[in-house]
Amino acid sequence: MTEARSDYAEAGGENCVYLTFDDGPNPHCTPAILDVLAQHRAPATFCVIGAYAAGQPQLIQRIVAEGHEIANHTMTHPELSKCMPDEVDYEILTTNKVIGMACPQYSVRHVRAPYGIWTKEALAASAK
Repeated sequence: MTEARSDYAEAGGENCVYLTFDDGPNPHCTPAILDVLAQHRAPATFCVIGAYAAGQPQLIQRIVAEGHEIANHTMTHPELSKCMPDEVDYEILTTNKVIGMACPQYSVRHVRAPYGIWTKEALAASAK
C-alpha cells in the first residue's frame, strides 16, 4: 500500500478523501464537475492531458481560479514504459508548458503517470 502525503492540515485527526479527475479537461463534463465541487466547497485535483488542455485554456484557468490543483497527466497519455527517454521528457515537459501557457501564474507540482505505470525515466522527467 502506498501512503499519500497531505498538504492540508487534518482537523482532529479525521480521515481525508482526495478527489482526482483524470483525462481532461473535457468541455462537456469538466464544467459540471466544477459546479458540483463549488456547490460542496470541495477541492480536487485535475490530472490533465496536455493535448486536451491546449484546446481548453479557459477550463484550465477556471480550475485554478476556483482553487483546485492541476496535475500533469502527459501530453498524449501513452504508457510511459513503452516510450524512449526523450519521448517521456516530451510528454511531461510539453504538458507543463501547455498548462503554463493557459495559466502563467500556476506552477505544476504533481505528475500522474498514465495507467499508473512509472519508470525511472518518468520519475526523472517528473523531477525536472
